[in-house]
Amino acid sequence: MKPSVLFHILLVTSLIALAVPSYAGAVSASTTYVPGVKVGDWWNYGNFKFVGPAINITGIILVVTAVSGSNVTLKGTFVSGGNIQTQIFRGDLNSGIGNLTQFPPLVAANLGPGDHLVNSPSAPTFNNTITATYAGATRQINVVNITGTPFSGPSQVLFYDKSTGIELQILQSSPGFSISFMVTGTSLWHYPISIIDDAVCSFNVSACRFNPASSTVIVGSKVEWDNTGTVIHTVTSCSPSTSPPSVACPFLDAASLPSFDSGPISSGANFTFAFNIVGTYFYYDAIHPWVHGTVTVQSNATVAPGFTFEASPSSLSLLAGDSGSVQLITNAVNGFSGFVDVTTTVPTGPNFPTITAFNGTGNLGVGSFSTFVYVQTNSFTANGVYLVRSLASGDGLFIPLQIPITVGGGLPDFSISANPNTLILPNPINSTFFHPPIITLDSINNFTGAVRLQASVSPPGLAVGLTSASPFENSSLALKLGPNGENATGLDPLVTFQTPPGTYLVTITATSGLLMHSVNATIILPGASGDFQITANPIFLIIKSNGINDPFAVAASTITLTSLNGFSGTVTLIATPTGFLTETFDQSQVNLAANSSGNANLIVGAGNSPPGTYFVTVSGTSGSLSHFVTLTVQVVIQPDFQLFISIPPGGNIVFAGGSTSVGVQLFSPSISSFNGTVTLTGQVSPIVNNGPTLSFNPTQITFAPTGRSSSQLTISTVASTPPGNYTITMKGTSGELVHTFQLQLTVLPPPVLTLSPTSGPVGTQVTVHGSGFLNPSQRGVFVPVELQITFDDQLLGFFFLEGSSFNFTFNIPDAQAGIVHQVHAKELFPSSLDVQDSFLVLPEPSTLTVSVSSGTIYFPGDTAVIFATTNLNGQLTTVTSLQLILVRPNGSNITLNAVLVTTGVYKASYVVPASGSIGTYAVIVKAHQAGSSDRSAHASFEVKPTWLQANGRNVITATSVVGAVGTLGVIALAWRKGYFTSRKDEFPIP
Repeated sequence: MKPSVLFHILLVTSLIALAVPSYAGAVSASTTYVPGVKVGDWWNYGNFKFVGPAINITGIILVVTAVSGSNVTLKGTFVSGGNIQTQIFRGDLNSGIGNLTQFPPLVAANLGPGDHLVNSPSAPTFNNTITATYAGATRQINVVNITGTPFSGPSQVLFYDKSTGIELQILQSSPGFSISFMVTGTSLWHYPISIIDDAVCSFNVSACRFNPASSTVIVGSKVEWDNTGTVIHTVTSCSPSTSPPSVACPFLDAASLPSFDSGPISSGANFTFAFNIVGTYFYYDAIHPWVHGTVTVQSNATVAPGFTFEASPSSLSLLAGDSGSVQLITNAVNGFSGFVDVTTTVPTGPNFPTITAFNGTGNLGVGSFSTFVYVQTNSFTANGVYLVRSLASGDGLFIPLQIPITVGGGLPDFSISANPNTLILPNPINSTFFHPPIITLDSINNFTGAVRLQASVSPPGLAVGLTSASPFENSSLALKLGPNGENATGLDPLVTFQTPPGTYLVTITATSGLLMHSVNATIILPGASGDFQITANPIFLIIKSNGINDPFAVAASTITLTSLNGFSGTVTLIATPTGFLTETFDQSQVNLAANSSGNANLIVGAGNSPPGTYFVTVSGTSGSLSHFVTLTVQVVIQPDFQLFISIPPGGNIVFAGGSTSVGVQLFSPSISSFNGTVTLTGQVSPIVNNGPTLSFNPTQITFAPTGRSSSQLTISTVASTPPGNYTITMKGTSGELVHTFQLQLTVLPPPVLTLSPTSGPVGTQVTVHGSGFLNPSQRGVFVPVELQITFDDQLLGFFFLEGSSFNFTFNIPDAQAGIVHQVHAKELFPSSLDVQDSFLVLPEPSTLTVSVSSGTIYFPGDTAVIFATTNLNGQLTTVTSLQLILVRPNGSNITLNAVLVTTGVYKASYVVPASGSIGTYAVIVKAHQAGSSDRSAHASFEVKPTWLQANGRNVITATSVVGAVGTLGVIALAWRKGYFTSRKDEFPIP
């Protein structure tokens, strides 16, 4: 078996069977060559570094699929630019027989310095054993240095794990080119993480920590935490189900990820956990919560990759005349990173809805892929259920999908059909029976009525008739249809001896009122005996090859077969090339109807052909008839180029109004170096108004010292770009050399930011609601996506996006009133995004104050006078309304009539009843001013009995003692002192 081209480019460093395909002769019986791996073991390579032409490699994964004695079988998976290749390697680790030893990613276990890679004296030997760290673990490493090969190959240094025999690292160098890569993950040993402390585990990241704090492993790996400190620790996941403290878990795990908790880990003990689900895991020490770490789990080939395929909505119901669409969505699962083809077939027929399906190919390695099915009906679309069938296929996986489209409310109509639609008449016509075409009418949506049929023939020369109940053949006939019924008639050709042979097109038109439909039938009257002709276009081919098994060294020619004199039958094609040319037909048999033509495409390959002129003879055979045509092929060698495309994570998804960038790298696969200039152009499909636009910088790339060998393609959109899926086709042209590359771009509606409320003064609490954002899983990015919220340029806070929507609450900071300010939600990585909404800062509302005053003591029969004042921002002002309420001692109340005395001053009075009025009175004033908040104030006063009322009994007693004269004196004195009439807060009468 020959390794793939990609495999050969990458791992030429490992062609240790450098001189011969297998090793002969055993070294000795003292060294045992046995495998150190078992079925299911895996390891993957990363950290690819190249000097010279860039190679877009993202991963190599090897899995052990069989072990028998010293024989081992590996499955290799190679990922390059989203493309996946697999290859099986089998070999004997003892004898060196098999293609496994031509790429030795594995040797026998427990070998040492002086031992050969396989049990043969011609095999390279290990030079020494060292200690080094790979995939997180310290290992014993066997090293072999190769400074030359029988083919004058490059210098190489290869590193093998001693206990398992797997190849850990490759270093190769040669003039103008070098390559290196190493094992980055494996199931053969644990990934170690140390827990370090300073005996007290103080709050110090260097004194107490996980080491390393951030780790990346492959799914299925086991991670071992070793407590190398002196105090007890734990390893506890930041699972949202356990509500860990925020100081320990600034970020929470996704809800779909499993949780883990070691419990107390004593000094010298350890805890191991197997990570079987891809994702980012955050964890912490529950005893020392400021100590935390991260494990990022990536996918690998041992987990069965796949994808999902679903329709949204899963079915569609329409009224005749309406339209709708269904989105077909594919998503990768278990690390699937290949291409998926989506093909859709739609039902067709008379009065069927017009269903348009957009087939396509998506790269699930860079995100989900969607296509659409659009359904358009009209008023006469037949009611019913139409099944749309779709199939998603990729990497040997097939997922079918059925979407029912239900249409109702269609207007009555009918359809017309012909069966068969082609009739070849026997010759002579009168000696052989033939079945004429049947013209069928079908009622649609309960159509009822008469339908008139009219037949016309082109070219003239053949007469036709429609069978009727009359004894005559007519080219016109009327048929009746019942509700959802059917009726039919025959189409009879009327041939005479004067009818010329040939092909006639008969059009049958059906009319009922304003409804009209037609159908065509072809009638062939043979003439002389039939034959066929074979031609090629072009007949001279030029194939340009780069000379190293160039898969693109091909050219095509269209082979056309033409029926002569009514020939009909199957023609079988055979191509015979000279030299090392290869040939392929897209179909090796062509079915010809009488007087028709058919094509087959011939692909000629010259990947292994030296320059020169060659010939390809194409023969067509049908029974005893045979014809041929000869093509001339000229093969020329010329330097060629290739383009490598680099798409950043999430780079195939952009919001309308945003942009994304793609790297384009020039690479020459030719034997003779390409030294031309490549002009880059691109186009977008479908072409729509305000669609995505493309810009290359620079537009020309070259290997010339004064030029650049790489370019950046910027794909830009505007806010009005229609959301959907677009195909970006990039083309590189250098003279006659043209290479293209396609990528899928998804344009999403721009995210939306809404504020509630949208206006208010400083201090107003505002809720920011964002929707339509991409969550990290949709981007293909396994790191948290940070959003910053700002008020104008003032940072309000930040958080990490967990879904497509969020809520954020803040209070309006100090800002200029009376103008509109902008609230931003900014995403700085992985895309540059700034979503805004407006907020109007209003002036502070006016402040209203109210005061009320009254006397403090009144006597029965007095008039209490009450004053109220109202101020707005410190100035007396007349308010919109004012209410004075007097609350009596018994709890009853009365509203007093407040009279405006002057601006902001109100007066009211109350006559204290002569009896039953003793006690405390409350005065409440309520003021309302438009544009300001309501205010109130209160006061109180006492009503007490007069001196005479309070001392009446003593006065009567005194009168009886001192007599009338004395009494009058007392009364006069009391009156003079004001004890009968004056209030406490008034001056007594002098």
